[in-house]
Amino acid sequence: MATRETKIDSFDQLKALFREDEWSMIHCAVWVPSIWHKYKHHYIVLGHKWNSEYEVTFILHYTTETAEKGNGKVRYQRYSKEDFERDIENGLYVLENDNYPKTDKEFNEAYDRFQEKEHEENYSIEKNNCEHLTNYVLLGKAFSNQVENLPWYKRMCAGACDCSGNKSSRQNSSSSSSGCSTQQYAPPSSSLNSNDGRFKPITTSSSSTSDNG
Repeated sequence: MATRETKIDSFDQLKALFREDEWSMIHCAVWVPSIWHKYKHHYIVLGHKWNSEYEVTFILHYTTETAEKGNGKVRYQRYSKEDFERDIENGLYVLENDNYPKTDKEFNEAYDRFQEKEHEENYSIEKNNCEHLTNYVLLGKAFSNQVENLPWYKRMCAGACDCSGNKSSRQNSSSSSSGCSTQQYAPPSSSLNSNDGRFKPITTSSSSTSDNG
């Protein structure tokens, strides 16, 4: 189940992966500074939702509702060309795996797994972070290579952060407990319906015939 990483150097390189006429769920990861360890924030881009007029699409990820609350939450969220370009500047990668969904059935099952988790507020750096979520959605198995590859003392630090009842220091840092920058990944205030995120084949009027033909 080896995963391959490709560094993204321009938005056009990323946009070339978007598909308007079929499912497009792209696993992305961007470098994010942290008070305890530099790490990658993982999210899924819905390439089939790209709107070229407004230069916006949607992503699925574990984010933070507000910087003040500091609570991780699974979100369906708007993401713009400007957001992607900022991620590219920070260090953006696309991850590929031979076991990622390929058929409509597999993509729909993956999206079912996301909606099963949507609105969840059970973030844990060590056991339930943004990478766990992304892998669960795409592969049906929650795991985090970043956590598994950490030195033992940093894994202990991650566990201590999860167990600590004092969130104030984390809320005041540049990174939130959700595993992403509170400024960069704060969702819009408007409510979004994740059912709109599924790929829906475009049907033409020519496909329907009149019963009176």
